[in-house]
Amino acid sequence: MASSGEASELFSSDLLVEVAPLACKEILNCASKKKPLPSVLGSRIGTALHLIARHLEVTQPFLLPATAQDLSRRALQDFLKICKWPAKSAAIKAEDYEEFNNWLPFPSSRSIYDELNILFSSRPVMMRAGIKNFLAAKQTDVEFYANRFQELLDLLEPDNRKLDGVGQSSLHGRHLKPHDEYVYPDDIRENLITALKEHATCVSSVHKSEAPVGMNPRHPTRLCLSTEGRNVKQLVEFDLVMAFMNFEFWQDFSLSVALKPDERSKMSSGAMASVELPDDTDRQIIIMKVGDVCRILERERKSRSGLKLLLELDHNCHLHKHRIAHTLPYAKPQGKGLSLAELLDLGHYDLTPKDRIMLSFAVARSFWEFYGSELTTARWCSEDIWLMPRCKKDQTSSDNLELKAFVNFPFGQDPPGPDEFLEVDDLTHSYPRILSLGIILLEIGRGEKLGLLPLTANENLGELRDSVNDAHSDASSQLAALNNEVWEMCKYKKAFDTAVSNCLDPSKFIESPSTRKRRSRLTPEEYEKLSPQRKAAEDQKRTEYQKRAMQDRREAIYHNVVSPLYWLAKVGNGDGKDDMFIRPRKGQHAKRRRQSTFSDNPDKAEIQELWKRVQTPNFDSDRRVEGSAERWFEDIRAISNLVFHRRRILDVRMGIKLPPVRIAILDTGCDLTLKSFQAAKCFKGWRDFAVEPPSETGVDEYGHGTFMARLVMQMVPGCELYIARVAQTGQQLERNEEGVAKAIRHAGKEWEVDVISMSFGFPKFSQSISDAIHDVKKAREGAIVFLASAGNDVDRAEAYPACDPSVISMYAAESTGAFLKTNPIPSEESRRLLGTYGDNVPDAVLAELRARFAQRDFSAGTSVATAVAAGVMGLMLAYAALVPHVLRGCGAEGVYSDLKTTDGMRHMLFGMAKSWNALQYFINPILFWSYKSDDSSMYRGMCRALPQKEVMR
Repeated sequence: MASSGEASELFSSDLLVEVAPLACKEILNCASKKKPLPSVLGSRIGTALHLIARHLEVTQPFLLPATAQDLSRRALQDFLKICKWPAKSAAIKAEDYEEFNNWLPFPSSRSIYDELNILFSSRPVMMRAGIKNFLAAKQTDVEFYANRFQELLDLLEPDNRKLDGVGQSSLHGRHLKPHDEYVYPDDIRENLITALKEHATCVSSVHKSEAPVGMNPRHPTRLCLSTEGRNVKQLVEFDLVMAFMNFEFWQDFSLSVALKPDERSKMSSGAMASVELPDDTDRQIIIMKVGDVCRILERERKSRSGLKLLLELDHNCHLHKHRIAHTLPYAKPQGKGLSLAELLDLGHYDLTPKDRIMLSFAVARSFWEFYGSELTTARWCSEDIWLMPRCKKDQTSSDNLELKAFVNFPFGQDPPGPDEFLEVDDLTHSYPRILSLGIILLEIGRGEKLGLLPLTANENLGELRDSVNDAHSDASSQLAALNNEVWEMCKYKKAFDTAVSNCLDPSKFIESPSTRKRRSRLTPEEYEKLSPQRKAAEDQKRTEYQKRAMQDRREAIYHNVVSPLYWLAKVGNGDGKDDMFIRPRKGQHAKRRRQSTFSDNPDKAEIQELWKRVQTPNFDSDRRVEGSAERWFEDIRAISNLVFHRRRILDVRMGIKLPPVRIAILDTGCDLTLKSFQAAKCFKGWRDFAVEPPSETGVDEYGHGTFMARLVMQMVPGCELYIARVAQTGQQLERNEEGVAKAIRHAGKEWEVDVISMSFGFPKFSQSISDAIHDVKKAREGAIVFLASAGNDVDRAEAYPACDPSVISMYAAESTGAFLKTNPIPSEESRRLLGTYGDNVPDAVLAELRARFAQRDFSAGTSVATAVAAGVMGLMLAYAALVPHVLRGCGAEGVYSDLKTTDGMRHMLFGMAKSWNALQYFINPILFWSYKSDDSSMYRGMCRALPQKEVMR
């Protein structure tokens, strides 16, 4: 029998599973050789031990019934008695059973195990003699022990496992259901959020130096995700922190809510019910007004002492403040804190198994606690969970992170999360919020940020379905790696693996059959035909069903996720406490100097802010709004700022020179004397193919080409622009097919541009232009993108070269995504059409053009859409070039190569497009980027758009 140095005396089942196979073998052997007949009861005991061992081998301790550990210890004790059974013993009387069963001097399961180990290894003859003596004893004595082993076996049978009558006071049963300290009325959660929304409102007149921006801004407020119960002595307590807008420091608060008298009797029992609250006069509380939080923050601004201020919320949702406060051993935390995503991504901290267990338990328990409330309607991912730096009062800074997680209260500043339940065809996980919890636990368990796509709200159910399915698939593939990991000094990691696995299994959270019967069976069409009275009744029925279904899922979250983590945190890994710190890896102290954002990488912080700007676009493609043109270009510019800022960092900080993105604009030229062009560094080439002798400098007598160049520069000022004049006027264009062909060859072969943009078209096929396109395509081995406008005449066919298979044809759409009525007739009736924003252009862009070209018409159409599409292409190429340097080893180079081809770029545009109808697709890069939170999710989105590209796991 192997030594079990890791085994804890708490888990007698672990010791028994090692003893039982050997005990079974010895007892069966002795029973079969008993004279004159084999021992039936001995065989029964041996068989029971064999089956007990098999059950314990496949069942983790946290899944065992509460009394299983006590009965396992008794089984060890009984077998030791059997091994030492005296040669002659008197029959045991019923009244002596209890005394007889406690005669052994060994105080613990481990002591019994060690004694058995000695018998098996050093005294086998003595042990077998004891077993033979036992089998030869009175049948009633042998049957007594056989029944005791059978009792344990019956308990371990899967069909018999239950709470087995043991209350929450049992150490091994405490995790099986929420205990009293975890339970309190639901309206307390809602009142808490409502009150904090009001009192976190910033009154700017109170502050001396801070000038909040926006309408009724609120001070950042975070809730501590505690592992401890909140319902203590009839007070439900919440720890939270609030900060200035610039995160100068965080103020600690403890907010309590007293249970109503009728709630106390329901929630408590025994001595706890008799606890009386102190009078208001003793507590010396004052009612708080809006703006008092601002005054508290101003008052505490100059003090380094860490104080926890005491608040109380009454049943009328009024907030009160106690005059007394508690002193904390630490100074006030400063800076924004460190998100869990940063903690896992930076690699500066080692998360021990105990850290991972306690952090996961706090997150899961709080998620269950607030499930269905407004707190879980916001997005939940590792980027939304925060840890705070804490230092002792005699220190000026510290890299130690308190092992306490925080989440922001839902004040509208964080991205919204998906619906609680999704009823969509071909969906692999119908509960995206629970899936999000599983992803957080998976990342904590792996100790690294896995780059899985955060799930956010999306009115496009098709896109949301794809996001959920991708996230579910990615997480499932990472689960195997978690299961294969071994955590030192953590024998029961299986409990953690089970909690994560359950989150990823939607079948664990299906509502009960009784709830399912209440589900409405009416189709939308049938519902619309109901009378107003029947609709009201149907609405009430649906509301009741949703309430019951959510409650069923909340109970399932506790049973499947919180319960195993609770057992692991409080029993399987010792009694974990919250007063622990995560410390940097050795050698990291000298490298880190905390700044206002608690980040050692200012570039990283700036990049994160740029990502957030991209994720909260101004433009709304689902409805027409005032200023939609300005919003479109502002949001595109935000994406452009992110991309080209990233490229500059690679250049300046790391010395990585990325290839430039070159766009050729073939048009009526470009007037480079415009003021907006004077400081521009994007113009790299000029060539005149319109007149002889050609102009050596950039000119434009018509204005159309200048308009196109201005649009592209507005979107992607970081790209290089090459201007080829192919006509002086629109009328001259039709007579200059050869000039267009020469310009195509020059742009493709001499300038080696990535994109050739042609905001014009011919009414019929041109052989010379076709030959030029194919010559360049062959010379560049396909690594060039051709783009042309489809035309603006509804009575005419699609123009050439837009209808050429080697060219991407661009149609125009308005801000809603609806294609403009001026678009031409497609060349192929069944072909899917690509269009993008080609509606009104911002006045800021047009003002200078109108002053310079007073007679020109700068109206909407496919020319505008083509220039916009050229900018989008340049943006995607610029980003694709940097991805291989920030996501190493995932084959990102192939994505960049694919996007440099017309076919690859066409697929990318369809991947970024929203289907307006079966044939018309509106390219919306703003929507595409807004649902991506980092490089990994962006890269996966690009892979999904491209054919035969495996999505990174």
